[in-house]
Amino acid sequence: MGILMSLYWLPREARVLMLGLDGAGKTTILNQVKLGETQTTVPTIGFNVESVKVEGLSLQIWDVGGQTMIRSLWDRYFKDADAVVFVIDSSDRERISTAKKELDELMSAFLLKDAVFLIFANKSDCSGSWDEYVLYDKLDLKRFQFSRRKIKVFSSNAKSGEGLLEGFMWLCGELRERISVETSGTMRELFNLVSGLN
Repeated sequence: MGILMSLYWLPREARVLMLGLDGAGKTTILNQVKLGETQTTVPTIGFNVESVKVEGLSLQIWDVGGQTMIRSLWDRYFKDADAVVFVIDSSDRERISTAKKELDELMSAFLLKDAVFLIFANKSDCSGSWDEYVLYDKLDLKRFQFSRRKIKVFSSNAKSGEGLLEGFMWLCGELRERISVETSGTMRELFNLVSGLN
């Protein structure tokens, strides 16, 4: 049983989807989190996958392209996702309704029903950008205020890194809490199984 228990306690990697419309700054955020710097990026055609450690928690981040054609394939990445980081260009007022529509579809997806949602109101340094409070209202997130769904909006600037650490720290806290609950439930099941063998 000692080997079984030590295998069980190996830390698991959380699977995180990074989604949003094209040009929102998803890849720039991923580079900032992974490397601590920005790099020149090109539009993501398909996806990038990086493993990063934040606050001692391993995250496997899937940065999936946001062009219209690719958005229709997002659902292929939903299975086993623990969290969604949804990135919005908070200065792009013309496409906020499209971003809201895509976010609504993600939140209503059955495979994402238990996923934690971190939303970055990115490009907060641009003139005319909305802060997290205005974006919270524009996205009508108050409708989830009393639900089980974990959602939080953070203003961010992917190029400078502003707001990213705070957002990912919140996300990791929520994921740790969730993994702790999963672990206690599975430990009970394991204990009952082992007890039943005696």
